[in-house]
Amino acid sequence: MRGIATRAAAKALALAAIFAFALCACIAVGSQKAYAGWDSAHEHYWDGETMVCGVFYVPEDKAYYYFDDFGIVGKGWCWFDWEGDDAYRYADPTTGKLKFGWQKIGGYWYYFAPKEGNSEDYTYYYELGVMYEHGVSKIKGKWYYLAKPDDPRKWGKMQYKWIKEKNGSDETVWYYGDPNNDGQLAKGWKKIGGYWYYFEPNEDSTYMDGRWYEYGVMHWGRIETINGHKYSFAKNGALQSGWIKDSYRSATWDDGSYQVYTDWYYADPNNDCRLATGWKKIGGYWYCFDSKYGDEMNDNGTWTINGKLYVFDKSGKLPNKEGWVNLSEEYFYEDGSESQVVPFWAYANSSGIATVGWKKISGYWYHFGETGFMDHDTWAVDSRGACYLKSNGKMAASEWVRFGGNWYYVDASGHRVTGYHTIDGEVYYFNSEGIWIQ
Repeated sequence: MRGIATRAAAKALALAAIFAFALCACIAVGSQKAYAGWDSAHEHYWDGETMVCGVFYVPEDKAYYYFDDFGIVGKGWCWFDWEGDDAYRYADPTTGKLKFGWQKIGGYWYYFAPKEGNSEDYTYYYELGVMYEHGVSKIKGKWYYLAKPDDPRKWGKMQYKWIKEKNGSDETVWYYGDPNNDGQLAKGWKKIGGYWYYFEPNEDSTYMDGRWYEYGVMHWGRIETINGHKYSFAKNGALQSGWIKDSYRSATWDDGSYQVYTDWYYADPNNDCRLATGWKKIGGYWYCFDSKYGDEMNDNGTWTINGKLYVFDKSGKLPNKEGWVNLSEEYFYEDGSESQVVPFWAYANSSGIATVGWKKISGYWYHFGETGFMDHDTWAVDSRGACYLKSNGKMAASEWVRFGGNWYYVDASGHRVTGYHTIDGEVYYFNSEGIWIQ
């Protein structure tokens, strides 16, 4: 029992000695003669009666060193607790001298604070020699991405090529560390893998239509105005070229129906992929892109341009020959029932100008309203009176018309008759409004 107790006591004394040594590392040792310099093992440094801890400048070496809590000089990677977070410095593996500024270690570039204070972009405060690790970093007027602690495999390393992170709105954003420019973050226009991208060049960040872009962030997923010109970026950030489609659905109407709308734009490949605006001839046809609606293509309707009423078909083409233009619309239903097509028609001349008023087409009279759409199932007035337009738009002539619960009769000129009138050998009476009085 005594042997066991003796060994236990010896172990306790050894642990106590180690603990006592640790305690003396950064406090004065009263019984020791004042001394300044390295110990014989070149592991501890004494500054008078105190063994040094932390970062210390050794005058005779004209260099800084890092000493841990036991006073041992650090070599290679030096971990320490910085206000509850892990942090690192790096010292020469042979001499222990601290490294500052850019250092290539294990094939990767790191940056260590050359002085204590705020980073150049004022986003973080660093003690002397601490490794940068806050992502986007401004260093000597240039911007880089030094990986955050989120991924231990990348921690502090300069990142190249595509870099992903979350912004303050929890959106995924992308940067690009240009390997052909010392890893500096791309800004402005940059061609990568055959596609053009745009990276925010404003160091103070930019607000665009509800979204903040920090310096170096890739623009993505919508149309944006850059230097006075509009461009369209795909969801992956690539600049779009040619025809661009944006489909969305309307709200649900009271009858449970809704429509699916498609907006079209054209990024002109012959004009740096800027969105076309105004008139543009593409593939032999004229199109018009309306600046009042964000350079959206006019389609499936009529528009007044410079005082003239033009009609554009479903594909946005301006008709180049006289004829009918189908402008019908399709409605869908929430309950999954069959969709319904509502017919709308216009008639254009060879310049694409819509007909307004009366026009005789293939032997039949039609009437078109002020917006160029064909009237049907209603009355239209000419110089002599009211004429009825049937469901196919043709003017009724020499026939009975049922409208609003009443019967009318129109003569060969298409006008409704009044007074007594003989039809097929029978005499009928129509009041002053043309309604048959039975």
